[in-house]
Amino acid sequence: EIRERDWCNVVTCHMDTPYAYVWRLQNFVLGEHILSPCPGQPTPVK
Repeated sequence: EIRERDWCNVVTCHMDTPYAYVWRLQNFVLGEHILSPCPGQPTPVK
């Protein structure tokens, strides 16, 4: 869709880190935000 270019459209997570990264798939670039878990639940992906 046309509006799809207005925001990141892919989220990735990686082993041994609690963060998730957003990407703009059409440009293959990392987005401006990194998602993190709530402070009470900082469990990394297994």
